[in-house]
Amino acid sequence: MKRPPVTRPERDLPLSVEAEMALLGAILLNNAVFERVGILSPDHFSLRLHATIFGLMQQLIGAGRAADPITLAARLAGNPDLGETRPAAYMMQLAASVSSAANAVDYACTIVELWQRRQVILGADDVAAAARLDDGEPVESVIRRHADHLDALLIHSGHGRPMRSLAEAAQEWQAEVQAAQRGIGGLRHGIEPLETLIPSLRGGKLIVLGARPGVGKTMVAWQMASLVSTGAPVLFMSLEMPAAELVGRMAASDLGIDQHDQQRVGGLHQLHWDRIVEYSARLTAKRLMIDDRPSLTMAQISVAARRHARTHGLALLVVDYLGRIASSDRGARRHEELGRNVQALKTLARELNCCVLVLAQLNRDIDRREAGCPTLSDLAGSSEIEAEADAVIILDRPEMRMSGTEPERKAHEPESAYADRLARWAQQRKDAEGRLDMHLVKHRGGRIGMVSAQVDLAAQRIEARQSEMVF
Repeated sequence: MKRPPVTRPERDLPLSVEAEMALLGAILLNNAVFERVGILSPDHFSLRLHATIFGLMQQLIGAGRAADPITLAARLAGNPDLGETRPAAYMMQLAASVSSAANAVDYACTIVELWQRRQVILGADDVAAAARLDDGEPVESVIRRHADHLDALLIHSGHGRPMRSLAEAAQEWQAEVQAAQRGIGGLRHGIEPLETLIPSLRGGKLIVLGARPGVGKTMVAWQMASLVSTGAPVLFMSLEMPAAELVGRMAASDLGIDQHDQQRVGGLHQLHWDRIVEYSARLTAKRLMIDDRPSLTMAQISVAARRHARTHGLALLVVDYLGRIASSDRGARRHEELGRNVQALKTLARELNCCVLVLAQLNRDIDRREAGCPTLSDLAGSSEIEAEADAVIILDRPEMRMSGTEPERKAHEPESAYADRLARWAQQRKDAEGRLDMHLVKHRGGRIGMVSAQVDLAAQRIEARQSEMVF
C-alpha cells in the first residue's frame, strides 16, 4: 500500500514520517493515549496531512466523541493531501504502523524535537539572509531577533519557560504580601468561617474539598463559585448534577426558597414566582459557565478549561467531582488514574494561572468508624492528593455520624450512671445539630486547623457559628 505523496522542501529538513504515523496510529487504537501527549499541537507535524489528522483528533476527543478510522475517514474525504490514497486505507496504514502504544510519549518527544530542529534551521536561514542584506538594520538587531526566536522555541515546545531573577521574584512576592494585607489578594470565596484559615483563592493553586455523600461539598463549592463569579470568570464542571439543579441550589441560598418547595406542586406563591423571575434576570451578570456533561475524561476537561480561558478568561475552575471523571483507559487501575487526574489538574492550575477546586469522596471506611474525625488518608487517592494539592479541606457533619449511636444500657450498669451517659450523648447530639466542621488537613505554606459553621441544607446556606476553632 502506497503512502500519500510526501512533499519535501527544496532541501531536506529533519523529520520522521514514521514517528508521526506511529503516534497517530497509537491514538487511533486507544484514544486515552491523547491525554499523554499534551506537548503536541498540529503545528509540530512535518506533513500537512498529519497535522490535519491530529487536529481532527483534538476536535473529536475534546467533544467526547471517538477518534477512530471511521469518524476520521469521513472527515478526510476529498482531502488533496491524500493523493490517490483512500482515507479508510490510510487510517488502516496508520493503525498498522504502531509497534506499541506505550511508546507514544517517546514518539511525541521525537516529533517535537524534530520540529524544533526544523525551526532552528529555517530561523537560521532567515537570519543569514538578513545578515547578507545590507538594508541598514543593525547587526545587533539581527542577532537579537535570532535569540528571541530560539527562546520562543523553547517556551512554545514546553521544554523551557521564562526565567526571572531573584530580585523580580522578590518584587512579585512583596506585591502579593501587600495585596493580602490590604485584603485585595486572590479571590474571596465567601465561606466566612473558613476565611480564618484560607483567606482567598489564588491562581495556580489546587484545592481539594473532600467529604462523604450528603455532607455538603457541592453546596460549599457552589457558594464559592457563585461569589467569585460576581467579579471573575468561573467554569463549573458539574459531572454529577444538571445545571438547572445547581441554579435551584443558588436560589435556595439567595432567596430563601426551600429546594423541596421549588419542586412541590403548589409549593410556591405568586410572590415567590415573581422573585424567581427577577432573580433569573439578575443572574446574567454573573460570570459563571456550567458544563454539566456527565461523563467527561480528563482530556475533555482540560480542553474545556483551555477554551474557556482563551475566550472568557478563567479565575476559578471547579470539578465536581474527582471520582466522576470518566476513565480513558479501561486497562488502568483506578487509583493510578485518580493520581494522573490529580496531577493533570495541578498542571492545569499552573498552566492557566487559575485556582482549581476539585471535589473528592471519602472512603466508605469512615462510616464504620465509631469515633474520630476524618483525615487525609480517608480520601480516595490520598497519596497523590497529598503530593499535588496545595490545600485539602475535609468536611464533616458530626450529626450524621451520631445517627443511630444512642448508647444502650450495659449489663449491671446502675440506672443513674446510664442516665448520665445518655444525657451527655443527648447534649453532644444537640450541639452537633446543623454543625459543619471544616478540617484543613493540608495547607502548603500555611497553618492547618478546623473551623465550624452552621449549615441549613434545605436553604443551602452556610453561616458563621459561634466561635469554634481548633489549630
